[in-house]
Amino acid sequence: MSLNYVHIQAQFLCPPLGPIFPAPTSLSGYNFPAGNRTNQSRPPERQFPAQRIRRLSWDSLNTSGTHNVTGDTEISTFPTQSRKYIRRLNNLPQNNNNLTTVDLGAVTIEALPAHLGGIPADLTNSALFYLAELGQELAPSQLSAAQASLTCGGFAGSTGCSWDVYAPWTTPVYSNVGYALLGLVIENVSGKTYADYLQENILHPSNMNCTSVGAPLNSSIGFIPAETNWWGTPFGFENSSGGIYASNNDLSSFGTALLSSQLLTPAATRTWMKPKTFTPSSGVSETTPGFIALVPDYDLVFAINMAGPDNSLTAIQILLSSVATALVPAVDDVAKATAAQKYSGTYVAAGMSSITFAVDDGGLFVSAFTANGADVLVGYAAMEGADTGNTSIRLYPTGLSSGNESAWRAVYNPNSAEELADVDAQLFFPQGSCQSWSEMDLTTYGLQALDYFVFTEHANDTVTTVAPRAWRLVLNRAD
Repeated sequence: MSLNYVHIQAQFLCPPLGPIFPAPTSLSGYNFPAGNRTNQSRPPERQFPAQRIRRLSWDSLNTSGTHNVTGDTEISTFPTQSRKYIRRLNNLPQNNNNLTTVDLGAVTIEALPAHLGGIPADLTNSALFYLAELGQELAPSQLSAAQASLTCGGFAGSTGCSWDVYAPWTTPVYSNVGYALLGLVIENVSGKTYADYLQENILHPSNMNCTSVGAPLNSSIGFIPAETNWWGTPFGFENSSGGIYASNNDLSSFGTALLSSQLLTPAATRTWMKPKTFTPSSGVSETTPGFIALVPDYDLVFAINMAGPDNSLTAIQILLSSVATALVPAVDDVAKATAAQKYSGTYVAAGMSSITFAVDDGGLFVSAFTANGADVLVGYAAMEGADTGNTSIRLYPTGLSSGNESAWRAVYNPNSAEELADVDAQLFFPQGSCQSWSEMDLTTYGLQALDYFVFTEHANDTVTTVAPRAWRLVLNRAD
């Protein structure tokens, strides 16, 4: 089999969106970093371009805070109409000019954390008075009295100083103002300060003991850059958009609490983790000096804190990419090896019934399946009018379990990679032939879906039986 054919085959596997294998529960038994020690041990200045991270240390240190950075070191970070819970928004002047007035009626609570309110990034921004390079020279002394007077501000009889960037729900626009408004909503609904609400509902349940709102708990453990910084700056009502101080260990604890549904119900957690929209880059959603990345398929949490002159989004993304590129494939290998040990093998039952599982890059692969003497792969191919040699079956975990039973769903693919490539070549969007999501639980026999399989585990974490429910069979592991 040629490498090109293998690549084509892998490209046209069509698993459901989600994990291919169950997430590994332990990595201690696998020495996966050993094969990549050169890349893992490379000095930071060799790993990243000089223009991205110019210096990793400073000639002078801040006299405040700590110079010994650990996981507990703190770094400053963080479908109802919003005006229903912020009454003062109703008092803002309104007109029919879409260029100068935000449509507050369309800015819902859901839009605020998703950066979909279309509202500006900040209430005020740094003013530029001298732009000779751009052909504009305007010193403060050149302003007329009328130009220098402030006619905006949102007070009675005046308009806002900054206008909407897009209509709500058009495209994501990073907005600190949106999170500031969200903080006010939380206070008005809960009757508590934002800091108290956060402490009771997020920080304490997540064991985030080195995190605070508005002011650092202890500046002696803070990593404070020597140059101008925002450490200790009171943000007032904008604390919810950038007034949180957190250590890297606490950010990791927060991510763990999210993935384990300690803060929300499992259903609410899954809802929260589904994207509301997309940015121009599929991997970028926000620009903040603190960064958390969650990989729910593997139960992984990445937490990165940065401070100093080089704490750019690019630097954070490079660091995250370096770690993720090395770690995620290794954890995937562990998940694959764990699944092979736990599920691979042949399961049999009386009446000439058996099924054999193996693990490949595409999932838990059915290499043979006979039910009551009939070859299921041959039968399914005949039912679809397909070539038996092209038909494949792979199983994927659903996350549903009860006691020692777990539910999996199968993807039956009667087409060859070349046939799928021919279909995709006629479509304007990539991988349009991948339609497994629309075929789940669709074909049934006696009210049981052909893709529904249930594994039963023994007390020692060993799988003992598998039940393809449509065939009313329970097959016992034979090896």
